[in-house]
Amino acid sequence: MEWGKVPYLPGENGGISGIVFYSSTRGENDPRLTVGDTWEPGIPGVKVRLYREIATDFEGGTALTLVQEVTTDSWDDSLPTGCPGEDVTSEYVIETLGVDEQTRCYDGWRNWNQVRPGVFDGGYAFNDIPPGNYVVEVEPPPGYSLVKEEDLNVGFGDIFGMAPVAMMMPGGAMVAAMPDMAMVGAAMSPEPGIAQPPCVGDLRLVPDLLSLFPDAESYTPFAGTERPLCDRKAVHLPDQGQSAADFHLFTPTPVAAQYTGLITDDIALEYRRASPGFQEKWSPANIPVSIRDQNGHEVYRTWSTGPTPTASASTAASPHRPTAQTCPCPAATRRPCTASA
Repeated sequence: MEWGKVPYLPGENGGISGIVFYSSTRGENDPRLTVGDTWEPGIPGVKVRLYREIATDFEGGTALTLVQEVTTDSWDDSLPTGCPGEDVTSEYVIETLGVDEQTRCYDGWRNWNQVRPGVFDGGYAFNDIPPGNYVVEVEPPPGYSLVKEEDLNVGFGDIFGMAPVAMMMPGGAMVAAMPDMAMVGAAMSPEPGIAQPPCVGDLRLVPDLLSLFPDAESYTPFAGTERPLCDRKAVHLPDQGQSAADFHLFTPTPVAAQYTGLITDDIALEYRRASPGFQEKWSPANIPVSIRDQNGHEVYRTWSTGPTPTASASTAASPHRPTAQTCPCPAATRRPCTASA
């Protein structure tokens, strides 16, 4: 496949695009600076709206007008088409893949790699729009929440001894012992680039404590200040350019993961023509697979599938894996630490 890119001509632009991420790891103090981690999937079927800023008078007044509404892409709803199929008379198609499934872009030993147009979950784009100032808005689906300052989930565990942020004096007066480090960092940091446009949602008062484990009394970055929600982002689209706006949502109860694996024998080959692994390494069946927590306690058990006339051995599981908190690891003490899941 050959591809390349050239600069946009005058009067052209690449529009506005982005991804709606499932934010399982929420580590940024400022939601505007949140980025999608490589392990965070996109969320399909989310409504995203585009508004354009227009002038309302000659004194600088502006208003927003709705331009377009789209939903984020879904792999399941837009499967690739037009893939070369298998021979309908082959043993593999008849017994394993199925004649009705022969055009579903099977990617394996027989077809090798296939390159077809496709989409990934969570992506969206607004194309064929003129340059100007826009606002992009996301509408969280039912059950999803927008990432906010108090939704950090990586600040728990053992705490190093240090001066408190504030001290209670006789009579109930509060004396600040040190400034909010999030505010200090925001004041000293340069303006973020075009990949992190400013949030322009409704102003809200940031609560004092983080929403996760409130009994831990972990203070929220920017507590007590008014800050805009990040469900709306102001985006400038220049001529001969393109712009981006990502959004980050989460669910209060994390979504359970499902994963699969393959067990193979490095010194044996699969000779059954009906197997998806024909001429590849042989996969033994009925092998136990145990999932354990950080203390060695088993939380889930499954077995590799097979043997059957039509399938190689594999594993599939969807356990509710409990996560683990992490302790700080000062090098001097060599205290053992547990990894977060």
